[in-house]
Amino acid sequence: MLFYGMALLMLLSLLCSPASALMTGIGVDELTHQADRVVRGVVEKVESYWNEDKSVILTKVAVIVHEHIAAKGKRSDDAPFRVFVVYEGGEADGIVLRVSDGVEIKEGEEVLLFLKETEAGGTPLSPSHRVVGKAQGKYTITDDGMARKGGFSLATGEEKVESVIDANRLVEKIRDLIDAR
Repeated sequence: MLFYGMALLMLLSLLCSPASALMTGIGVDELTHQADRVVRGVVEKVESYWNEDKSVILTKVAVIVHEHIAAKGKRSDDAPFRVFVVYEGGEADGIVLRVSDGVEIKEGEEVLLFLKETEAGGTPLSPSHRVVGKAQGKYTITDDGMARKGGFSLATGEEKVESVIDANRLVEKIRDLIDAR
């Protein structure tokens, strides 16, 4: 009886454990290569909602761009006023959807984002973007001037990922990568 009880307890603990996807690490060079644009700015607004058929919760984020680092593989000094980012996950009607290793963006935070244009949630005059590499494509710029990222689990490629780097050095590195092309 004790054996069956222990087996049942172990089975239940496995079923209740949070699942976590394992990703392959993506370096700044690959993120830059895959992105349509790289921007640095402050998150103005975050809004979650159901998609049309209510099968998934999406979050739309408005970012006021202070520095447009790259656009479509070229250096860029133009700073559009805003960019819009859409990602899976968020809270709508009291229901919370968390996506393993997905990006999460908070209102008021300063971010550096590697973005790819998408048709979801945008218009021709105001296209939306997704974050390249999910959580790996978002750096939060902290008060000490450091760019930090996290919220994901890596199976391989940990040596490629720069989880903490001086924000100005990160911008330099991205521009050097683009100039080298």
